[in-house]
Amino acid sequence: MADRGYLLAWVISDSIKGFLSLLIFLYAISLIQHPTKNVALTRIRYLTICLSGILVVFFLGAHEPLFFGWRFYLIGTAVIMILAMDTFLYLALVFSSALYTVTNRSSFSPSNGPTLILCGILLVSTVQITSVIGVLATNKFSWNSGRHLALALAMLIGGSYFIYSLHRLRGMIMKTRQNLVSIPIDNPKSGTSSKGTKVENSSLRMVKQQNVNKMMKSSRDNSFNPPGSLISGNSPRFS
Repeated sequence: MADRGYLLAWVISDSIKGFLSLLIFLYAISLIQHPTKNVALTRIRYLTICLSGILVVFFLGAHEPLFFGWRFYLIGTAVIMILAMDTFLYLALVFSSALYTVTNRSSFSPSNGPTLILCGILLVSTVQITSVIGVLATNKFSWNSGRHLALALAMLIGGSYFIYSLHRLRGMIMKTRQNLVSIPIDNPKSGTSSKGTKVENSSLRMVKQQNVNKMMKSSRDNSFNPPGSLISGNSPRFS
């Protein structure tokens, strides 16, 4: 009776997760039907399609009654983790490039960012593959600990890079907002008239807002497609 309850719990759990993965897969397919000029966004959509599609098949055969075997479970878990961690590291690269664009007002990303993320992707993928080969070759699940090591490396490399970039971007946005709010509207003690002061400050506010809009548009357009980086599809520039 306990075994039947345990099996039913896994069937319900896998069914819910498989259904949600299928919805994500269909939604990502629908997004592909509307092309975008952002290369990074397009790549993330394709990665989402691959990951969600594999998840649907994985949850179908992860447990009884359609259990595909422990080798399928092991390889499927490794492939899912590789795709998920590589997507996360790629997102960290996108955020770091956006930070560099906003901070330096340049569409060129530094070479150390793409190089670091590329090394992280190769490292976590290599550790995952080595772990799977070790388990299949020796039948010892002690090799399975490599999966956890790869996950820790991805969080250490990409997570710290992602949080730092996100924190800096938030700081830049808050600083820009404070600069706009701090523009004086009127100064009765000045020698100019109130009407002239309001017109002057209104013009100054308009100019600053236009500059901010240009900077944000440059960040939105170029941070996702900086030439000379992994995001644009070219090899990274080395300083």
